[in-house]
Amino acid sequence: IGLPLHTDKAGLTRWLGSTTKRHKVLFAIPGKSEEERYKSHLVVRKLANRWNEIFEIRTAETALLHKLPESSMPAEVRKALPPADKAAGKAVVLFFDASGISTPRAATIIEWPAGEEDIVLKLLDLAELAAPSLSAQSAELLCRSLALRRVYCLVLLDPVDAALGRAISELRDSRAQYMREVADIRESGGEVTEDEDNFIVATLRLYRQPRVLQPSIATCHAPRFGQLEKALGGASAFLMDFDQGRVAALKGVTSFRGMYPQIAYEDSLHWVDD
Repeated sequence: IGLPLHTDKAGLTRWLGSTTKRHKVLFAIPGKSEEERYKSHLVVRKLANRWNEIFEIRTAETALLHKLPESSMPAEVRKALPPADKAAGKAVVLFFDASGISTPRAATIIEWPAGEEDIVLKLLDLAELAAPSLSAQSAELLCRSLALRRVYCLVLLDPVDAALGRAISELRDSRAQYMREVADIRESGGEVTEDEDNFIVATLRLYRQPRVLQPSIATCHAPRFGQLEKALGGASAFLMDFDQGRVAALKGVTSFRGMYPQIAYEDSLHWVDD
């Protein structure tokens, strides 16, 4: 997964400019991954293999990226890198569309080396932009809780692109508003338990009929979907608690801006066990 920029200076622009089935994630990391198999790159290599249904992940040495000529280095990528003199303890994670656009849609600088779960949390954040389809692998990656964070999944049935984008935006607003409420409660001397604030909600799509290259119920083995559909009662979205093996239909919900407090307080959520 490493870009061998020491021998192929055009490798980055060629990869970014290619059209792929999956969105792309670039880890710009200190150390020589290709020449010395620098140990801090090994975690990313492992995660790249595990997350290959959702992202096409590549790594590159930050120092080599800084040395690339303008013709081989998109200006927006260079701008996102940590300064060369401060790159030893920093890495940057960049997200690119699968369509071949070389401008990153998101870029985050993180302390390096980083633990595996810290990196997974960054991938979970980027998965919001990818909005992957629900499958056995994506559920395992995106919906199973981490030691650092409880995870729930919001699953949208047959969403159009506009509805998907709106749901992601509303969830982001819900999380920000809820975090402000939690901070206000604590500042005023109130108590909020870890279960009530240490969680995130990932968004996935589930198609019942074939749609382009997306997996669907019609093309995948899903023997128990009829049971799930009955529990949903016509709802176009549901909340999934992968760890507990339960779902909550979101029938009649027109906005997801109240989702975070609903989960925290289990307000009006009717969970159905698997």
